[in-house]
Amino acid sequence: MNVQKLRLLLIEDNPADARYVKEILSDVHSTRTMVVCTDLAWAASLETGIEAIGRGGTDVVFLDLWLPDAQGMEGVKRVRSQYPDLPLVVLTGQTDEAVGLRALQEGAQEFLTKDEVERSTLVRAALYAIERSRMQAQTRDVSLTDELTGLFNRRGFVHMAEQQLRLIRRSGRPCSVVFADLDGLKRINDGFGHAEGDSAIVAAAGALRCVFRESDLLARIGGDEFTVLATGHGAEDAISVAMRIRAACDANNEAACRPWKLSLSIGVVRCDPSRPQSITDLLQEADRRMYEDKTGRRLP
Repeated sequence: MNVQKLRLLLIEDNPADARYVKEILSDVHSTRTMVVCTDLAWAASLETGIEAIGRGGTDVVFLDLWLPDAQGMEGVKRVRSQYPDLPLVVLTGQTDEAVGLRALQEGAQEFLTKDEVERSTLVRAALYAIERSRMQAQTRDVSLTDELTGLFNRRGFVHMAEQQLRLIRRSGRPCSVVFADLDGLKRINDGFGHAEGDSAIVAAAGALRCVFRESDLLARIGGDEFTVLATGHGAEDAISVAMRIRAACDANNEAACRPWKLSLSIGVVRCDPSRPQSITDLLQEADRRMYEDKTGRRLP
């Protein structure tokens, strides 16, 4: 069995929390494929933590979000700006998965609430952060956003949604996957030109932004196809979601003077935490329901 030594840095201002983490990591940890030994260093502020990173020898950083010299995402941003390739796990007392998603969007590889902290979860989080950092380094040059709308593209959506689903399953919070198709894009392109077609795509993205929260994942995954991973209060039943999207389209049409009407066909599938599904499976089911909506309304 392989033996791996992890040099960890905990940036945490609470001495009691730091002692607890040091105690639970004092023993070796065995997985099915390796034995993991840990060496934990502690810094009580972000400034001293960044100094420790600068001296070298750190494999993974565990970062508390609320420090005397950095609150919220400020600490994540500062570590990322100086050490973009260093594996980073965020620790916080907050249980809202939106905080975890924001940390991931800012560059962290993993997110743990402090009530989840035990030896196995810390080691697993560290190993995952190392692997995720390696994968991110390999794909860093590949854009994750759609140039026209500023939303995630398919690659970016799948990348972020897989991490978000892990947080959702852990918390048991509700979520839904929405698949939306821009109705009549070909007709707009053929009748009014591709510039108007691009305007329709941007308008569709804007309508979805009006409906969903900043913490929800929005993406344009095809020419006229959009998807959303909505969590918490945004994960209502399919009828409520569809009504809100259509109301946003109606408001957009009323505010604009143009030769076409914005319309979206919509499919919604609610995630069941007790029956985990991959993001690919959820997208396929939401796509099927979107097609039922489109054909039911006899739209091209």
